[in-house]
Amino acid sequence: MESIQALRERRATVAASLKKLMDDTAGVRWEPQHQEKYDAGMREVDEIDARVTSVQKVLDLQAEERIERMGRDDRRDLERPDNISAKAIFNTFLRKGEAGFSDAQRAQIRNTMSTTTNSEGGYTVQTEVANTVLDALKAYDGAIRRQTDDLSTLLVGPQDAIVHGLADRNTLVADARALHRCWPGSSLVEVPGAGHSPFEPGMAAALRCAVDACLDGRGG
Repeated sequence: MESIQALRERRATVAASLKKLMDDTAGVRWEPQHQEKYDAGMREVDEIDARVTSVQKVLDLQAEERIERMGRDDRRDLERPDNISAKAIFNTFLRKGEAGFSDAQRAQIRNTMSTTTNSEGGYTVQTEVANTVLDALKAYDGAIRRQTDDLSTLLVGPQDAIVHGLADRNTLVADARALHRCWPGSSLVEVPGAGHSPFEPGMAAALRCAVDACLDGRGG
């Protein structure tokens, strides 16, 4: 399947040839061969536009399927009673309230709220929860991305970094590179060995660095 980028480049080439035709015939008699060439070019433009629409529909369906599959897998993982990650605990609280916590999750919460040694906790719960919400939102595209961008602007400033795991089997690294080429001023960080999840150590570290770089760029 020809990519949308390739189709758009082909369309631009055809449009440029039509413009050249109009420029070359300015002030001269418009001959039948000129009209034939013009009509052929316009037909090709229409065909390319129709193809772009068809390809976009296929991509949208594939994206919806991937998100739905990721959502199912993510839900199953989050609902495991032995999952004591901040994201899983936050998910349990939102869905079931405090009564839904497993014994392991209750122990993790008590450990988190400790203010003594590092092994017992002592980090800021609010910051961890806020980062969990942002990371979860950033896992999805479309309308939810606008919500994430608004939150990110408030908390850390504009986002111009693309962070992609080279072991990601959900999204190809070629897509990240194509986005980088089309996004003026963006930077691309490719994380060796990292997959799709922003919670993997390598991805989390790269995301933190990207946020720090963004803050440094704003003088913040």
